[in-house]
Amino acid sequence: ITDGYLRGFLSLVSESLVAIAIIFVLSKQDLIGTFVVLGLLGVVAWALYISLKKISSKSSHDYTAAQHVRYFIGGTMLTGIKYVKAGCTENFFYKIFSDASKSFSKIQVLQNMVLHSPRLVIETFAICMVVLGLILVGAEGDGIEGMLPTLALYAAAAYRLLPSLNRVVTSLQQIKFSEEPVTGIH
Repeated sequence: ITDGYLRGFLSLVSESLVAIAIIFVLSKQDLIGTFVVLGLLGVVAWALYISLKKISSKSSHDYTAAQHVRYFIGGTMLTGIKYVKAGCTENFFYKIFSDASKSFSKIQVLQNMVLHSPRLVIETFAICMVVLGLILVGAEGDGIEGMLPTLALYAAAAYRLLPSLNRVVTSLQQIKFSEEPVTGIH
C-alpha cells in the first residue's frame, strides 16, 4: 500500500504542483504558446496513460496471482516439510514455485518498461516539437533571432517540466499497478 498508492499519490501531488508553477511562469511570458505546447504534451501524456493502463492493470492482476502461488507453495513446503520429503514430492512443489517465480520476474520487467517508457516518448516528442518549430519559423522566412529568447525560456522550463510530467504519468501507472493487490485484500 505504501509503496504503490501512498508514494504514487505523493509524487503525483508534488510533481503536479511543480508543473503548475512552471506553467504559471511560462503563461506570463506567452499565454497562447504555453497552452498550445502544454496541450500537445498533455495529449501525448494522456495517450500514453490510456495505452499503458490496460497493460498495467493486467500485469497487476498477474503479479498478485504469481505472488499468491509463491507464498502458498512456499508455506506448504515449509509447514509440511517432512511429508514433502517422505513423499518425494520436492520436484512437484519446486516446479510450481519456479513457474510462479518466472512469471513474477517477467511481470516485474514488464512493469519497469511501463513505468519508464513514458519518459522516452514524451522527451522524444518534445525534441521533435522544437525541431518542427524551428523548421516552420525558418520556412516562413522570419529570422530565428526573434524566437530565441522565447525558445530559451521554453527550453529552460522543459528542463524541469518534462521530468515532472514524466513522474506524473509514472505515478498514475504506479497507482494503477497497485490497485489489484489492495482491492484483493478487501
